[in-house]
Amino acid sequence: MSDPSEPADPTDPSRNFLELLTDDVRTALFDAGHRRRFVKGTTLFFQGDHAHEALVILDGLVKATIPAATGREIILNVLGPGALIGEVTALDGGRRSATIVSLTDVEVLVVEIGAFNQFLLDHPTVLHDLARVLAARLRIGDRHQLEFGTGDSLQRLCARLVELADHYGEPGDGGRAVVEVLSPLNQSDLASWSGLSREAVVKSLRVLRDLGWIENRGRRLALLELDKLRERAGV
Repeated sequence: MSDPSEPADPTDPSRNFLELLTDDVRTALFDAGHRRRFVKGTTLFFQGDHAHEALVILDGLVKATIPAATGREIILNVLGPGALIGEVTALDGGRRSATIVSLTDVEVLVVEIGAFNQFLLDHPTVLHDLARVLAARLRIGDRHQLEFGTGDSLQRLCARLVELADHYGEPGDGGRAVVEVLSPLNQSDLASWSGLSREAVVKSLRVLRDLGWIENRGRRLALLELDKLRERAGV
């Protein structure tokens, strides 16, 4: 941030709750919790669990999943540093609405429910930040529903690749977006996140490579034509 005394205004507050907070409020949040590490593949909590804490991701990536009626896993979202998870159950006292699994080794800030609610009482302006987080997640959900209802498999996959590039990519050669998070997100994960079969994802990735829009570089995926991917995704 250019001015550490002022909160940032990220385009997607659901992905970086911490950036919405001023320094003093962020410090108070850290004082209310403690850090915890999880190795890749750990389930942080299960859908239906009673909530005991809210979590803020400090490092690494997690996926939020729910089971479909067929038993297949559906990925609702992929979240990284700064994201707040478990805030709804912290507010309403209900059960967890999704299962959270670490895609990489992760570090989180753990804030017990009582301490989190006291933090909100002490800093009521944060409630507005929480409203922004929830509104952003509703918009994401609405957009995904529209994609699943009207988009073909290539459009859905392009939308997920653009989302990864926008939030977790880093500049490659010539300003190209290189998405390194594709190593923890395997083809089955991409299928679950896109509402597709693994076979459809494999076919769509092949089409994008043949078009010259993407390129495999070991464990990385280079997005060579991000504008074209964005146009094909309709975002």
